[in-house]
Amino acid sequence: MSDFPHLVKCVRNLMMKHGFNTHEGRAHWEHVSSTWKCDNNSVTFKVAHKLTRAHIFPDGFQKMRVDLAFQVFSPLVVRAMSFYEEKIEAQYPNLRPTKVFITLMADLIEVMTSRFPAQALRPGSEKAVVLDRVLQFLDAWELHAGRLGFLSTSTAEGLRVSLHATKDLLKYLTEKVGFSFLMTCRLSQDCLERCFGIVRQSCGANDHPTPAQFIVIMRCLAFYGLARSPVGGNVAPDMLESLLSMEEALQVDDEEACHLEEPSASAEVVVDHLAYVTQHSDARLVYYVAGYVARKRILPSSCELCKSLCLVSKEDVPSNLPAETCIEWDLGGLLYPSEPLYRLIQTLEDKLTSAFSKVKLHAKVVKEIVHGIGRVPSVGCSEHSLDLTQTIVKFYAMTRVHFFLKGKNQTENEKKCKRKKPCVL
Repeated sequence: MSDFPHLVKCVRNLMMKHGFNTHEGRAHWEHVSSTWKCDNNSVTFKVAHKLTRAHIFPDGFQKMRVDLAFQVFSPLVVRAMSFYEEKIEAQYPNLRPTKVFITLMADLIEVMTSRFPAQALRPGSEKAVVLDRVLQFLDAWELHAGRLGFLSTSTAEGLRVSLHATKDLLKYLTEKVGFSFLMTCRLSQDCLERCFGIVRQSCGANDHPTPAQFIVIMRCLAFYGLARSPVGGNVAPDMLESLLSMEEALQVDDEEACHLEEPSASAEVVVDHLAYVTQHSDARLVYYVAGYVARKRILPSSCELCKSLCLVSKEDVPSNLPAETCIEWDLGGLLYPSEPLYRLIQTLEDKLTSAFSKVKLHAKVVKEIVHGIGRVPSVGCSEHSLDLTQTIVKFYAMTRVHFFLKGKNQTENEKKCKRKKPCVL
């Protein structure tokens, strides 16, 4: 049996190199890169928030990372392709074959990386059917493409051997040994590779340890503890903690930061250039995020009237709300905000994206942005309206600023990596 994560990396590398001529159509890597470009904005909401430049243009070391390959072949990328389908097909037509291929790879990755019993592989389950579907896809693909636009011989053979071996192992364990399921993550070679990597690096860079060295190192690893006190530190062990906790940070200037009646004069910002156009998040994503806010701040409320005023059922969503994407992505656990809650989140998002487009980052940027929010629509019952609205505004502003700064840092790190010059010996 081949190492499945390594096979996924090989498939990703081949798709980057020349694409695939499947029987469903041509699967292009340009569709993936165009999806990332459409979604690559640190100011507005993202659909495929995990996609970075390292996923689309990996260097030599990044091509070896399993997580980058797995995240390219994920349902999140398929959602983003459907979301930006018109923009992508304007540049690279015929997106459907690429979506079909990535969906198939995402289903296969889910089957071959199950880590707990609820997602384990069982005889006759839908996950077992995925293995047969992938094998049939490979046969039809090879018959259609021949040598051009197909996987390399070693990759195709490795996939077929691994999938057939998984099916045979599941049959043997359930029929002969008495197992009820198989957690397929145990079939990868990551643990062995990690163990041998530790052995090779334990006594310096030694790619060829002797049998005696290997036995001694393995015995040491059997009782070795990773938790150690800092060597040469100026604090006692187990006494390290943050100077300011998150709870204390939220309490600083609590009353001053949450007034909704009037904006602060200190929050006024000067636009650097007159031709600047403020960006806005897509309304479908705003409605989706409003459901997340409802889960975090509306559901914990003890007031049933507030819940009924802020939430609606899936069947009762008003037609004027952009809930189609939320309904499409719903796997059974999403919440659907009412129109007042959606209008509140939409107002906050417009104000925050406007501030993100203009404000200059500094130490008190969070306080300055919250002061600049000003008047917003209220939600909840008459008794809890003010407190609930202030809680939502505070939570949403802090969460939104956190992800904005995270995106800014990620963008700056990518720029630094691009500016780095290769070392010439």
